[in-house]
Amino acid sequence: MKCIERVSVLVCGVLLAFTAFGAGIASADPYAGKTYAQAAADIAKRNGTPIVATMSGNQLAKDDCIVISGTKSIFLDSSGNARRGEYLLNLNCNRTLATPGHPGGSLMSPGGPKAKKDDVFAVKVAKDPTICDRSDAYAKRCARVCPETKLCEYTA
Repeated sequence: MKCIERVSVLVCGVLLAFTAFGAGIASADPYAGKTYAQAAADIAKRNGTPIVATMSGNQLAKDDCIVISGTKSIFLDSSGNARRGEYLLNLNCNRTLATPGHPGGSLMSPGGPKAKKDDVFAVKVAKDPTICDRSDAYAKRCARVCPETKLCEYTA
């Protein structure tokens, strides 16, 4: 009877550990969240070739699309050899935030509030570019927001 109790306590402990810490090994996608241009540059540094596996939307230029996920190719060429150095990238080419007449993400999505703040800031900069000269913090924000939103222009 004591043996059964010990085994059941051990089994419960193992199940609790799997529940708390997970049963598998997770690895982060190094390209997810980057623009296609950034991911392609990183892949080129590794002597690889970026390949667009899927593309969702058409509101952004390919270089500005966001990489949703990326993986190393496991396909073979016509000779049966592995196609080394090829990385398959899945892209989202919709705007971060939807605007009238242009599809994109929701204001309620995880990146929505930040995207809305950036759009509002970019419109202000477009109306008054001297905002970027007020401080180093404003200059940094202008340098980030203007190229991302394409609603304003800023050169450092």
